[in-house]
Formats: sequence, structure tokens, C-alpha cells
Amino acid sequence: MPGTDGEVPMESFWPWMQEYLLQFAIAILKTGKIPQHVAFEMDGNRRYARQHHLAVREGHSQGCHSLYRLLDSTYKCGVKVVTIYLFSTENFNRTDAEVQDLMELFIYMMDKFSAPGEVLDRNGVCLRILGQRELIRADVLAAADRGIERTRHNSKLRSNLFMTAAVVSAVQGHLNPPLEATKDGVAPDGGGSIQMASLENHIFTADNPPMDLLIRTSGVERLSDFLLWQVHQDTELFFVKTLWPAFSFFHFAAILFEWQWRRSR
Repeated sequence: MPGTDGEVPMESFWPWMQEYLLQFAIAILKTGKIPQHVAFEMDGNRRYARQHHLAVREGHSQGCHSLYRLLDSTYKCGVKVVTIYLFSTENFNRTDAEVQDLMELFIYMMDKFSAPGEVLDRNGVCLRILGQRELIRADVLAAADRGIERTRHNSKLRSNLFMTAAVVSAVQGHLNPPLEATKDGVAPDGGGSIQMASLENHIFTADNPPMDLLIRTSGVERLSDFLLWQVHQDTELFFVKTLWPAFSFFHFAAILFEWQWRRSR
């Protein structure tokens, strides 16, 4: 911040400049079309830890801080819904120690993000946990439910956290409730024909705006069973080489500028 003589102390100049550039970029972006629903597939925490000679746990922790900062600026841009791939069923195949670290980090994340005055509260964001709740550990589920309860009165914006949601077949893993328990998705002749409208009405994100933009970090160019149905039509996919802990709003802003250019053609 500027001192009494109008000069910016050197030790605070770079954070001050970053904040100034962030606000400037947001103002420029908001002059154009803004995606209503953005998804992030966070990838690269472990590789980031190895590259920086950190414990794997610290790599995941740095990724958590990146998510906090990015959520704050993303909502300030005008995005209404952010969907995050937090944990997949395949992640259970990691070492017991790493899974334990991830579970503890999720508890911290739910409590931190949803606390009064924190990122979800000050942006008016309602938290939702999507996926197979029966696979989520009890203490993690309790923390998630605390976050949901704290933010349930927020109606302005939404944050979806996908946990243990993988697609076993093309669509089956994303249906909620399963179409087998519904009647509107089955043909009158009993042949079992599933209508597209029924699929749209029963996926986890059925009450959200259409998916405009999906970003996966770390250079991996696949979806890994994340939102396969939701991205099958008009979603723009961006695969970036930056590892998730290093992914900042300025990376996101560059993608948004390109997204705006594509949509203006």
C-alpha cells in the first residue's frame, strides 16, 4: 500500500501490483461475455511437490490455497457456478498415508472456505457436495455438511465439489437418482429406451446452467470421467500445462480472453 509520502514500500510493492493488475484484468474481462458455469479439474499437485522438493502433502496443501484464491477472483469476474473435481474413486488407490492427508485437507478446506467472512460467505456462494456420499468418510462428510449448512442461505452463486464421482459407463455414474428408479426415462413399451431430456433432468448438475468452460491443468489431455455428459455439446475445453498449485487467476484470465474471442466468432 502507498506510504504517507505517496510511495509504495518495496517490500509490499509486488503484492500491491498483483492486486492492482488482478482488479484491472477483472474490469477488462467484465466488458465482454462471462461464462456462467466453469469447471476445474485440478491436476499436478504431486508433480509440483516433486519439482519443488516438497512433501506430497505440501503439494496438495499448495493446491488448496490456489483453489481458495482462484474461487475468490472467479466469482468477482461474474461466473455464477464453479464445479471442482475434488476427489475421484481412483484416488483411493493411492497410499494410505496420502489418502489420510487428503481427507484431513478436505476437512480443513470445508471449514475454512465456508467460515464467516471467508471466500464462500463474502461472495454469497452456496456450497454443494456432489457424488456418491456413501463413499465419503464420516468425518469428511460431517465437515462437508457443516459447510453446506453455513452457506445454505446463499443464493447468489454456487460452488459444486465433486467427490467420489466417476463414470463407470458412459453416463451411469453421473445419474442422480439412478434412472432405474424413474419412470420418465423408460419408453411406454417397457423397452427401456432412455430419453435425452430424462438424462438432463437426473444428472448431478441438473439444476445448474450449462457447462460453458472446463479447464484441466498439468498438461494431461483427458477428462478422467469428469462431467462427461455435461461437456458433450457446447463446452469449451482447455488443457493447460501449468500444474494446479501454480495456476493463478492470470492463467485463468488468459483462458477467459480466448473463450470470449471464440464465442465472438
